[in-house]
Amino acid sequence: MEYGIVIHKKSLNYGDDIQSLAASRLLPQVDHYIDREQLDTFESRGPVKTLCSGWFMEQPLNWPPGKSIDPLFISMHITHNHHSDHVMVSERHRGYYKKHEPIGCRDINTMRLFQKIDVKTYHSACLTLTLQNESVNKSKSDEIILVDAIKKDLPEKYRQLCLSKLMPDSLRHKVVYLNHSHNDPDMSVSDRLKHAAQLLERYARAHLVVTSRIHCALPCVAMGTPVLFLDVGFNQLNSRNRFGGLIENFTRLDNLSFPYASNRPIDLLTRKLGLHAPRYHQQSIEFDWDNPPPNPVDMRPLRETLISTVNRFIHR
Repeated sequence: MEYGIVIHKKSLNYGDDIQSLAASRLLPQVDHYIDREQLDTFESRGPVKTLCSGWFMEQPLNWPPGKSIDPLFISMHITHNHHSDHVMVSERHRGYYKKHEPIGCRDINTMRLFQKIDVKTYHSACLTLTLQNESVNKSKSDEIILVDAIKKDLPEKYRQLCLSKLMPDSLRHKVVYLNHSHNDPDMSVSDRLKHAAQLLERYARAHLVVTSRIHCALPCVAMGTPVLFLDVGFNQLNSRNRFGGLIENFTRLDNLSFPYASNRPIDLLTRKLGLHAPRYHQQSIEFDWDNPPPNPVDMRPLRETLISTVNRFIHR
């Protein structure tokens, strides 16, 4: 039997690669890295058992997967971008989904989409929750790693003010800034997965990770690294639809801790005119940086369910 995982070949987001890496570690081997946007044209001499997980998709007309793919739909998110929610989850494809139900959904909104067309579904959460701490026998670092901590499309001056409000001066010598993006769309899959593994090892040993990236926060939760998730400025539908059933697993701060972070017209105007600074001196953020609170949810039941679901798929 041959096995495959879904990848996004042109992705500039290491979060996609971390999801692919998690999927690869659940299979006996990976014979095929199948482009998410070309699943419909994939061909093989025999069936390929494929973990169909992740964010779907930029070209929803290239759906459903081809006949060579024997899919396990697990940890799926269907975006409303590119009209994917209407194109992919429709009566037209209901018969295909019925052959492969129940559909494991990464978030609550995706579950509801499938339920509307009477397809059985369940909340699987994300395959990255199966990641193990492979640095468990190594010493912990004292790094406080900020990974795209403030949503990147907020104005730079506003983001810097948020960070200055958040981080005590006494800890700045421990802070490391990383991001989950790169600018090489032609980077090989092997190099991307290698870099994803290096990021995971660093997160596993960190004192604390502060991030606005779901696929930084989820692996940290899985590996037992304390996380502070900054749910700041995520006001649009395509952001909020991804969060249901996931961010409850994080210690987090939201717009209430960072004035003028929303997309209300008054907040947009205030940021644009640079009038937000005075408000930042009127309140403080309380957080125990020396002893970060443990992640609030025990992920072991979800992890065990994900692993057993994949194992049943492998051996059926």
